[in-house]
Amino acid sequence: MNAKQPAVAVIVLTMNSARHVDECLDSLGRSTYPNLAIWVVDNGSTDRTRELIQPFLPRVRLLPLEKNVGFAPGNNRGMEAALAAGADFVLLLNDDTRIDPDCIAALMEAFASDPDRIGMISPVIAAYDQPARTYVGGKIDPATWGAAEIERPAAGLPPCVDVEYASGCALLVPAAVIRQIGMLDEKLFMYFEDADWCLRCRKAGKRVVVATRGTVLHKGSGGSSGSKSPNAYYYYQRNWVRMVRTYAARGQG
Repeated sequence: MNAKQPAVAVIVLTMNSARHVDECLDSLGRSTYPNLAIWVVDNGSTDRTRELIQPFLPRVRLLPLEKNVGFAPGNNRGMEAALAAGADFVLLLNDDTRIDPDCIAALMEAFASDPDRIGMISPVIAAYDQPARTYVGGKIDPATWGAAEIERPAAGLPPCVDVEYASGCALLVPAAVIRQIGMLDEKLFMYFEDADWCLRCRKAGKRVVVATRGTVLHKGSGGSSGSKSPNAYYYYQRNWVRMVRTYAARGQG
């Protein structure tokens, strides 16, 4: 640990992720950033997930939950623990990712370029099996309030690109911003919680950016909405309605 560098806490939310959680944690162990704490929040796994996490302890701190409380509440429990432990920044990271060794350092370098105005930073998200497919932030359609990630090449872009929202798959947020705007909206459970968080961040006068020098490979990238389970489809559609009710102009819905 290097006390001269801000303390970054990585929150890895997982549930029944025996297929990939160890790869995610192994990649975090190779990070070049010197002041890093890793928290795994387990949403009541019933497979071998917790067994696979054991070899990473105590380097990784495990926060076990009794049941699946959802994406937003689970990440919030991790953020609460990390902030109480003195984290200066929190990085939400999906458990089906592999993060580049220099990614966190690149995110912190991007933040340092405009520390008073940047509120949230995402790396470039690349599809795990097709790393040439890269996603640079997301957009929100003002006509429908649908949210979608933007697939585009990162090569040639400036180090920081302003976006309408950044994916919660990998999202760095300063502790001061979390205290200012609050955590993820737990009523959303899962889906649209990252878009809502980014909208609140921008409403507070902060920038939401993508650091194009950092990359995370994501196994979930490049999928279609048709692959969602009925339960996931329900939350996606329900939360889209909630987004419309919250942010659309009067009469637009």
